[in-house]
Amino acid sequence: MFSLNKSEGSVILLVAALLVCLLALFSQSKRATEDVVNRAFETAGMLSDFFELTQEHYTINISNVTGVEFTTTPEITSNALMYPATFGRTYTRFFNADHPESQFQIYSNYPFESTRDRQLDEFAQRALETLSKGDRTEMRQIETLPDGRQRVRLAVPIIMREGCVACHNDISWELARHDWKVGDVRGVREVLITVAPTTLYSQTEAFLLFLLMLVSCVLAIFVVYPSVRQEVKSRQHFHELSIQATQSARRSLVQAQTDTLSGLGNRRYFETEFERAVAAALENGKMPSLLMFDIDHFKNVNDKFGHDAGDYALQEFAEILRRNTRSEDKLCRFGGEEFMVILPNIDQAAVKDMALRIKTEVQHAQLTYGDQQFSLTVSVGCCSLQPDDTADTFLKRVDQMLYRAKDAGRNTICWTFDGESGCAP
Repeated sequence: MFSLNKSEGSVILLVAALLVCLLALFSQSKRATEDVVNRAFETAGMLSDFFELTQEHYTINISNVTGVEFTTTPEITSNALMYPATFGRTYTRFFNADHPESQFQIYSNYPFESTRDRQLDEFAQRALETLSKGDRTEMRQIETLPDGRQRVRLAVPIIMREGCVACHNDISWELARHDWKVGDVRGVREVLITVAPTTLYSQTEAFLLFLLMLVSCVLAIFVVYPSVRQEVKSRQHFHELSIQATQSARRSLVQAQTDTLSGLGNRRYFETEFERAVAAALENGKMPSLLMFDIDHFKNVNDKFGHDAGDYALQEFAEILRRNTRSEDKLCRFGGEEFMVILPNIDQAAVKDMALRIKTEVQHAQLTYGDQQFSLTVSVGCCSLQPDDTADTFLKRVDQMLYRAKDAGRNTICWTFDGESGCAP
Protein backbone atom coordinates (compact mmCIF):
# COMPACT_ATOMS: atom_id res chain seq x y z
CA MET A 1 0.00 0.00 0.00
CA PHE A 2 1.32 3.42 -1.00
CA SER A 3 2.09 5.63 1.99
CA LEU A 4 3.56 9.09 2.52
CA ASN A 5 5.53 10.41 5.40
CA LYS A 6 4.83 13.76 6.99
CA SER A 7 7.44 15.61 4.93
CA GLU A 8 6.20 14.14 1.64
CA GLY A 9 2.62 14.94 2.54
CA SER A 10 3.57 18.49 3.37
CA VAL A 11 5.33 18.87 -0.01
CA ILE A 12 2.29 17.50 -1.88
CA LEU A 13 -0.03 19.77 0.06
CA LEU A 14 2.22 22.74 -0.68
CA VAL A 15 2.33 21.90 -4.41
CA ALA A 16 -1.45 21.42 -4.51
CA ALA A 17 -2.00 24.71 -2.71
CA LEU A 18 0.41 26.43 -5.11
CA LEU A 19 -1.42 25.01 -8.13
CA VAL A 20 -4.75 26.19 -6.77
CA CYS A 21 -3.33 29.66 -6.11
CA LEU A 22 -1.77 29.87 -9.58
CA LEU A 23 -5.03 28.75 -11.17
CA ALA A 24 -6.92 31.36 -9.18
CA LEU A 25 -4.34 34.00 -10.16
CA PHE A 26 -4.59 33.25 -13.88
CA SER A 27 -8.40 33.07 -13.73
CA GLN A 28 -8.62 36.32 -11.76
CA SER A 29 -6.22 38.10 -14.10
CA LYS A 30 -8.17 36.95 -17.14
CA ARG A 31 -11.46 38.09 -15.66
CA ALA A 32 -9.93 41.40 -14.59
CA THR A 33 -8.54 41.99 -18.08
CA GLU A 34 -11.87 41.13 -19.74
CA ASP A 35 -13.79 43.32 -17.28
CA VAL A 36 -11.46 46.30 -17.79
CA VAL A 37 -11.70 45.96 -21.58
CA ASN A 38 -15.51 45.67 -21.42
CA ARG A 39 -15.71 48.75 -19.23
CA ALA A 40 -13.42 50.58 -21.60
CA PHE A 41 -15.83 49.75 -24.44
CA GLU A 42 -18.76 50.95 -22.28
CA THR A 43 -16.91 54.18 -21.57
CA ALA A 44 -16.08 54.66 -25.26
CA GLY A 45 -19.75 54.21 -26.16
CA MET A 46 -20.77 56.67 -23.43
CA LEU A 47 -18.27 59.28 -24.66
CA SER A 48 -19.57 58.85 -28.21
CA ASP A 49 -23.18 59.27 -27.02
CA PHE A 50 -22.13 62.30 -24.92
CA PHE A 51 -20.60 63.90 -28.05
CA GLU A 52 -23.87 63.30 -29.91
CA LEU A 53 -25.95 64.87 -27.11
CA THR A 54 -23.64 67.86 -26.65
CA GLN A 55 -23.46 68.46 -30.43
CA GLU A 56 -27.27 68.52 -30.60
CA HIS A 57 -27.49 71.34 -28.06
CA TYR A 58 -24.46 73.42 -29.09
CA THR A 59 -24.66 73.30 -32.89
CA ILE A 60 -26.79 75.27 -35.29
CA ASN A 61 -29.42 73.89 -37.66
CA ILE A 62 -28.13 75.18 -41.01
CA SER A 63 -31.64 75.10 -42.52
CA ASN A 64 -33.05 77.58 -39.97
CA VAL A 65 -30.63 80.22 -38.70
CA THR A 66 -33.02 83.19 -38.52
CA GLY A 67 -32.62 85.12 -35.28
CA VAL A 68 -29.87 82.83 -33.89
CA GLU A 69 -26.38 83.91 -32.93
CA PHE A 70 -23.78 81.47 -34.22
CA THR A 71 -20.01 81.22 -34.39
CA THR A 72 -17.29 79.34 -36.22
CA THR A 73 -14.67 80.07 -33.55
CA PRO A 74 -13.40 77.22 -31.34
CA GLU A 75 -14.80 78.73 -28.11
CA ILE A 76 -18.04 77.21 -26.79
CA THR A 77 -20.26 79.63 -24.87
CA SER A 78 -23.76 79.45 -23.41
CA ASN A 79 -25.00 82.10 -25.85
CA ALA A 80 -23.49 80.98 -29.17
CA LEU A 81 -23.94 77.99 -31.43
CA MET A 82 -21.49 76.33 -33.79
CA TYR A 83 -21.66 74.74 -37.17
CA PRO A 84 -21.64 70.96 -36.57
CA ALA A 85 -18.30 70.52 -38.40
CA THR A 86 -16.70 73.30 -36.33
CA PHE A 87 -18.06 71.75 -33.14
CA GLY A 88 -16.66 68.35 -34.10
CA ARG A 89 -13.17 69.75 -34.69
CA THR A 90 -13.27 71.77 -31.47
CA TYR A 91 -14.53 68.86 -29.37
CA THR A 92 -11.87 66.55 -30.85
CA ARG A 93 -9.05 69.05 -30.23
CA PHE A 94 -9.96 69.68 -26.60
CA PHE A 95 -10.69 66.02 -25.83
CA ASN A 96 -7.40 64.78 -27.28
CA ALA A 97 -5.45 67.51 -25.45
CA ASP A 98 -7.02 66.69 -22.08
CA HIS A 99 -6.90 62.89 -22.43
CA PRO A 100 -3.46 61.85 -23.77
CA GLU A 101 -4.20 58.15 -23.11
CA SER A 102 -7.34 58.31 -25.21
CA GLN A 103 -8.25 59.77 -28.57
CA PHE A 104 -11.40 60.98 -30.33
CA GLN A 105 -11.35 61.20 -34.11
CA ILE A 106 -13.66 61.64 -37.09
CA TYR A 107 -12.97 60.51 -40.65
CA SER A 108 -14.84 60.05 -43.91
CA ASN A 109 -14.53 58.82 -47.47
CA TYR A 110 -15.41 62.37 -48.53
CA PRO A 111 -13.37 64.59 -46.18
CA PHE A 112 -13.12 68.35 -46.12
CA GLU A 113 -9.96 69.90 -47.51
CA SER A 114 -8.28 70.33 -44.09
CA THR A 115 -8.25 66.56 -43.48
CA ARG A 116 -7.68 65.11 -46.94
CA ASP A 117 -4.03 64.32 -46.24
CA ARG A 118 -4.82 62.12 -43.24
CA GLN A 119 -3.58 58.55 -43.53
CA LEU A 120 -6.04 56.00 -42.12
CA ASP A 121 -4.88 52.70 -40.62
CA GLU A 122 -6.33 49.31 -41.47
CA PHE A 123 -9.08 49.40 -38.83
CA ALA A 124 -10.21 52.91 -39.83
CA GLN A 125 -10.39 51.91 -43.49
CA ARG A 126 -12.32 48.76 -42.64
CA ALA A 127 -14.70 50.71 -40.38
CA LEU A 128 -15.37 53.23 -43.14
CA GLU A 129 -16.03 50.49 -45.69
CA THR A 130 -18.26 48.41 -43.41
CA LEU A 131 -20.26 51.14 -41.63
CA SER A 132 -20.86 53.08 -44.85
CA LYS A 133 -22.98 50.17 -46.09
CA GLY A 134 -25.42 50.79 -43.22
CA ASP A 135 -25.54 47.11 -42.18
CA ARG A 136 -23.86 47.60 -38.79
CA THR A 137 -24.22 50.19 -36.02
CA GLU A 138 -20.69 49.88 -34.61
CA MET A 139 -17.30 48.18 -34.99
CA ARG A 140 -14.91 47.17 -32.22
CA GLN A 141 -11.27 46.17 -32.02
CA ILE A 142 -8.80 45.40 -29.21
CA GLU A 143 -5.10 46.11 -29.85
CA THR A 144 -2.08 45.19 -27.74
CA LEU A 145 0.59 47.90 -27.63
CA PRO A 146 4.36 47.19 -27.45
CA ASP A 147 4.46 48.11 -23.73
CA GLY A 148 1.79 45.50 -22.89
CA ARG A 149 -1.11 47.90 -22.57
CA GLN A 150 -4.32 47.29 -24.44
CA ARG A 151 -6.24 49.79 -26.56
CA VAL A 152 -9.92 49.44 -27.36
CA ARG A 153 -11.37 51.12 -30.44
CA LEU A 154 -15.07 51.77 -30.95
CA ALA A 155 -16.31 53.19 -34.27
CA VAL A 156 -19.90 54.28 -34.99
CA PRO A 157 -21.41 55.80 -38.15
CA ILE A 158 -22.17 59.52 -38.49
CA ILE A 159 -25.67 59.82 -39.91
CA MET A 160 -26.52 62.79 -42.12
CA ARG A 161 -29.11 65.05 -40.47
CA GLU A 162 -31.65 67.31 -42.12
CA GLY A 163 -29.90 70.48 -40.94
CA CYS A 164 -26.58 69.40 -42.48
CA VAL A 165 -27.64 68.37 -45.99
CA ALA A 166 -27.55 71.84 -47.56
CA CYS A 167 -24.05 72.67 -46.33
CA HIS A 168 -22.49 69.32 -47.26
CA ASN A 169 -24.02 69.50 -50.74
CA ASP A 170 -22.60 73.01 -51.28
CA ILE A 171 -20.21 72.77 -54.24
CA SER A 172 -17.98 75.47 -52.73
CA TRP A 173 -16.62 72.86 -50.31
CA GLU A 174 -15.27 70.92 -53.32
CA LEU A 175 -16.33 67.56 -51.94
CA ALA A 176 -16.29 64.52 -54.19
CA ARG A 177 -19.97 64.00 -53.56
CA HIS A 178 -22.86 66.52 -53.66
CA ASP A 179 -25.97 64.31 -53.41
CA TRP A 180 -26.21 63.70 -49.65
CA LYS A 181 -29.61 62.80 -48.25
CA VAL A 182 -30.95 62.55 -44.73
CA GLY A 183 -29.98 59.15 -43.29
CA ASP A 184 -26.83 58.68 -45.39
CA VAL A 185 -23.67 57.60 -43.57
CA ARG A 186 -21.47 60.71 -43.77
CA GLY A 187 -18.44 59.24 -42.03
CA VAL A 188 -17.23 57.49 -38.87
CA ARG A 189 -16.74 58.74 -35.30
CA GLU A 190 -14.16 56.72 -33.30
CA VAL A 191 -13.15 56.66 -29.63
CA LEU A 192 -9.83 55.05 -28.58
CA ILE A 193 -9.12 54.26 -24.91
CA THR A 194 -5.84 52.81 -23.64
CA VAL A 195 -5.94 50.67 -20.48
CA ALA A 196 -3.09 49.29 -18.36
CA PRO A 197 -2.55 45.53 -18.28
CA THR A 198 -3.92 43.75 -15.24
CA THR A 199 -1.93 40.50 -15.53
CA LEU A 200 0.82 40.73 -12.94
CA TYR A 201 2.93 37.72 -13.77
CA SER A 202 3.68 36.00 -17.05
CA GLN A 203 3.22 32.27 -17.54
CA THR A 204 7.01 31.79 -17.71
CA GLU A 205 7.52 33.44 -14.35
CA ALA A 206 4.69 31.40 -12.86
CA PHE A 207 6.16 28.18 -14.27
CA LEU A 208 9.62 28.95 -12.86
CA LEU A 209 8.02 29.85 -9.59
CA PHE A 210 6.23 26.52 -9.58
CA LEU A 211 9.40 24.53 -10.44
CA LEU A 212 11.50 26.14 -7.77
CA MET A 213 8.70 25.73 -5.21
CA LEU A 214 9.95 28.80 -3.35
CA VAL A 215 6.51 30.26 -2.97
CA SER A 216 4.31 29.12 -0.15
CA CYS A 217 0.54 29.33 0.09
CA VAL A 218 0.82 32.66 1.92
CA LEU A 219 2.96 34.09 -0.91
CA ALA A 220 0.40 32.87 -3.43
CA ILE A 221 -2.31 34.75 -1.56
CA PHE A 222 -0.20 37.89 -1.70
CA VAL A 223 0.15 37.39 -5.46
CA VAL A 224 -3.63 37.16 -5.87
CA TYR A 225 -4.27 40.17 -3.67
CA PRO A 226 -2.58 42.78 -5.95
CA SER A 227 -4.57 41.48 -8.91
CA VAL A 228 -7.82 41.79 -6.97
CA ARG A 229 -6.81 45.25 -5.78
CA GLN A 230 -5.99 46.28 -9.34
CA GLU A 231 -9.40 45.04 -10.48
CA VAL A 232 -11.14 47.00 -7.73
CA LYS A 233 -9.26 50.16 -8.68
CA SER A 234 -10.13 49.65 -12.34
CA ARG A 235 -13.80 49.17 -11.46
CA GLN A 236 -13.79 52.31 -9.34
CA HIS A 237 -12.00 54.31 -12.03
CA PHE A 238 -14.40 53.44 -14.82
CA HIS A 239 -17.40 53.75 -12.49
CA GLU A 240 -16.30 57.29 -11.59
CA LEU A 241 -15.71 58.05 -15.26
CA SER A 242 -19.22 56.81 -16.08
CA ILE A 243 -20.72 58.99 -13.33
CA GLN A 244 -18.77 62.04 -14.50
CA ALA A 245 -19.88 61.54 -18.11
CA THR A 246 -23.52 61.18 -17.01
CA GLN A 247 -23.34 64.28 -14.82
CA SER A 248 -21.66 66.27 -17.59
CA ALA A 249 -24.39 65.26 -20.03
CA ARG A 250 -27.10 66.30 -17.56
CA ARG A 251 -25.42 69.63 -16.83
CA SER A 252 -25.06 70.32 -20.56
CA LEU A 253 -28.74 69.54 -21.14
CA VAL A 254 -29.89 71.80 -18.27
CA GLN A 255 -27.56 74.61 -19.37
CA ALA A 256 -28.73 74.37 -22.97
CA GLN A 257 -32.40 74.72 -21.91
CA THR A 258 -32.16 77.37 -19.15
CA ASP A 259 -32.41 81.15 -19.42
CA THR A 260 -29.49 82.40 -17.33
CA LEU A 261 -31.14 85.68 -16.30
CA SER A 262 -34.54 84.49 -15.06
CA GLY A 263 -33.65 80.89 -14.20
CA LEU A 264 -36.69 79.71 -16.20
CA GLY A 265 -36.57 77.55 -19.29
CA ASN A 266 -35.43 79.22 -22.49
CA ARG A 267 -37.05 79.11 -25.93
CA ARG A 268 -35.45 75.77 -26.74
CA TYR A 269 -36.90 74.36 -23.51
CA PHE A 270 -40.33 75.75 -24.46
CA GLU A 271 -40.21 74.19 -27.93
CA THR A 272 -39.30 70.78 -26.48
CA GLU A 273 -42.00 70.84 -23.78
CA PHE A 274 -44.58 72.39 -26.11
CA GLU A 275 -44.19 69.64 -28.71
CA ARG A 276 -44.32 67.04 -25.94
CA ALA A 277 -47.54 68.52 -24.50
CA VAL A 278 -49.23 68.62 -27.91
CA ALA A 279 -48.20 65.04 -28.69
CA ALA A 280 -49.46 63.84 -25.28
CA ALA A 281 -52.82 65.57 -25.87
CA LEU A 282 -53.27 63.69 -29.13
CA GLU A 283 -52.81 60.43 -27.22
CA ASN A 284 -54.79 61.00 -24.00
CA GLY A 285 -57.29 63.66 -25.14
CA LYS A 286 -56.39 66.05 -22.27
CA MET A 287 -55.93 69.43 -23.88
CA PRO A 288 -53.22 71.72 -22.44
CA SER A 289 -53.54 75.51 -22.19
CA LEU A 290 -51.08 78.33 -22.85
CA LEU A 291 -50.49 81.64 -21.09
CA MET A 292 -48.41 84.24 -22.93
CA PHE A 293 -47.24 87.35 -21.04
CA ASP A 294 -45.71 90.56 -22.33
CA ILE A 295 -44.47 93.22 -19.87
CA ASP A 296 -46.05 96.49 -20.95
CA HIS A 297 -43.75 99.31 -22.09
CA PHE A 298 -40.70 97.40 -20.88
CA LYS A 299 -38.42 99.51 -23.08
CA ASN A 300 -39.36 102.54 -20.95
CA VAL A 301 -38.04 100.73 -17.86
CA ASN A 302 -34.67 100.17 -19.54
CA ASP A 303 -34.53 103.72 -20.87
CA LYS A 304 -35.56 105.42 -17.63
CA PHE A 305 -33.95 103.25 -14.94
CA GLY A 306 -31.22 101.40 -16.83
CA HIS A 307 -30.74 97.86 -18.12
CA ASP A 308 -29.74 96.55 -14.69
CA ALA A 309 -33.10 97.64 -13.35
CA GLY A 310 -34.73 96.01 -16.37
CA ASP A 311 -32.94 92.73 -15.63
CA TYR A 312 -34.09 92.99 -12.00
CA ALA A 313 -37.68 93.51 -13.20
CA LEU A 314 -37.49 90.38 -15.36
CA GLN A 315 -36.20 88.35 -12.41
CA GLU A 316 -38.98 89.64 -10.15
CA PHE A 317 -41.62 88.79 -12.75
CA ALA A 318 -40.15 85.28 -13.02
CA GLU A 319 -40.57 84.92 -9.23
CA ILE A 320 -44.21 86.02 -9.47
CA LEU A 321 -44.77 83.33 -12.11
CA ARG A 322 -43.23 80.69 -9.85
CA ARG A 323 -45.43 81.69 -6.89
CA ASN A 324 -48.66 81.54 -8.88
CA THR A 325 -48.21 78.38 -10.95
CA ARG A 326 -48.24 74.66 -10.20
CA SER A 327 -45.32 72.27 -10.01
CA GLU A 328 -46.38 70.52 -13.23
CA ASP A 329 -46.59 73.77 -15.23
CA LYS A 330 -43.72 74.57 -17.61
CA LEU A 331 -42.39 78.13 -17.30
CA CYS A 332 -40.05 79.77 -19.77
CA ARG A 333 -38.77 83.10 -20.97
CA PHE A 334 -39.85 83.12 -24.61
CA GLY A 335 -37.69 86.08 -25.57
CA GLY A 336 -37.04 89.62 -24.35
CA GLU A 337 -39.94 90.57 -22.07
CA GLU A 338 -42.23 87.75 -23.29
CA PHE A 339 -42.90 84.71 -21.10
CA MET A 340 -44.79 81.46 -21.71
CA VAL A 341 -46.50 79.01 -19.34
CA ILE A 342 -47.64 75.57 -20.54
CA LEU A 343 -50.55 74.34 -18.39
CA PRO A 344 -51.38 70.60 -18.62
CA ASN A 345 -54.58 69.13 -17.14
CA ILE A 346 -56.40 72.37 -16.25
CA ASP A 347 -59.90 73.69 -16.95
CA GLN A 348 -60.61 77.00 -18.66
CA ALA A 349 -61.87 78.78 -15.55
CA ALA A 350 -58.66 77.92 -13.68
CA VAL A 351 -56.62 79.29 -16.60
CA LYS A 352 -58.43 82.63 -16.39
CA ASP A 353 -58.08 82.73 -12.60
CA MET A 354 -54.34 82.08 -12.81
CA ALA A 355 -53.86 84.77 -15.47
CA LEU A 356 -55.85 87.31 -13.40
CA ARG A 357 -53.94 86.42 -10.23
CA ILE A 358 -50.57 86.93 -11.91
CA LYS A 359 -51.66 90.16 -13.63
CA THR A 360 -53.01 91.58 -10.37
CA GLU A 361 -49.88 90.77 -8.36
CA VAL A 362 -47.66 92.33 -11.01
CA GLN A 363 -49.83 95.46 -11.11
CA HIS A 364 -49.65 95.99 -7.32
CA ALA A 365 -45.99 95.06 -6.86
CA GLN A 366 -43.70 98.00 -6.03
CA LEU A 367 -40.22 97.24 -7.31
CA THR A 368 -37.19 98.88 -5.71
CA TYR A 369 -33.80 98.88 -7.40
CA GLY A 370 -31.21 100.97 -5.62
CA ASP A 371 -32.94 104.27 -4.78
CA GLN A 372 -35.44 103.90 -7.62
CA GLN A 373 -39.00 102.65 -7.34
CA PHE A 374 -41.23 101.62 -10.20
CA SER A 375 -44.08 99.26 -11.08
CA LEU A 376 -45.08 97.06 -14.00
CA THR A 377 -48.16 95.82 -15.79
CA VAL A 378 -48.53 92.89 -18.16
CA SER A 379 -50.73 91.97 -21.09
CA VAL A 380 -51.88 88.33 -21.19
CA GLY A 381 -53.11 86.03 -23.92
CA CYS A 382 -54.52 82.60 -23.12
CA CYS A 383 -56.14 79.72 -24.97
CA SER A 384 -56.49 75.92 -24.96
CA LEU A 385 -55.53 73.35 -27.57
CA GLN A 386 -58.39 72.37 -29.88
CA PRO A 387 -58.81 68.88 -31.44
CA ASP A 388 -58.07 70.20 -34.95
CA ASP A 389 -55.05 72.25 -33.82
CA THR A 390 -51.46 71.77 -34.82
CA ALA A 391 -48.60 73.09 -32.72
CA ASP A 392 -48.28 76.08 -35.09
CA THR A 393 -51.98 77.04 -35.05
CA PHE A 394 -52.10 76.67 -31.26
CA LEU A 395 -49.11 78.98 -30.83
CA LYS A 396 -50.41 81.52 -33.35
CA ARG A 397 -53.77 81.74 -31.56
CA VAL A 398 -52.28 82.55 -28.16
CA ASP A 399 -50.03 85.13 -29.87
CA GLN A 400 -53.12 86.72 -31.44
CA MET A 401 -54.79 86.92 -28.02
CA LEU A 402 -51.73 88.67 -26.60
CA TYR A 403 -51.73 91.29 -29.34
CA ARG A 404 -55.46 91.75 -28.85
CA ALA A 405 -54.80 92.44 -25.16
CA LYS A 406 -52.17 95.02 -26.08
CA ASP A 407 -54.51 96.67 -28.61
CA ALA A 408 -57.18 96.84 -25.90
CA GLY A 409 -55.01 99.20 -23.85
CA ARG A 410 -52.53 96.75 -22.21
CA ASN A 411 -52.75 95.51 -18.61
CA THR A 412 -55.49 93.29 -20.02
CA ILE A 413 -56.27 89.56 -20.34
CA CYS A 414 -57.70 88.24 -23.62
CA TRP A 415 -58.70 84.63 -24.19
CA THR A 416 -60.31 82.26 -26.65
CA PHE A 417 -61.79 78.92 -25.54
CA ASP A 418 -63.91 76.61 -27.71
CA GLY A 419 -64.52 79.36 -30.26
CA GLU A 420 -65.58 81.97 -27.65
CA SER A 421 -63.31 84.97 -27.09
CA GLY A 422 -63.22 87.79 -24.58
CA CYS A 423 -61.10 90.32 -22.73
CA ALA A 424 -61.01 91.58 -19.18
CA PRO A 425 -58.99 94.43 -17.61
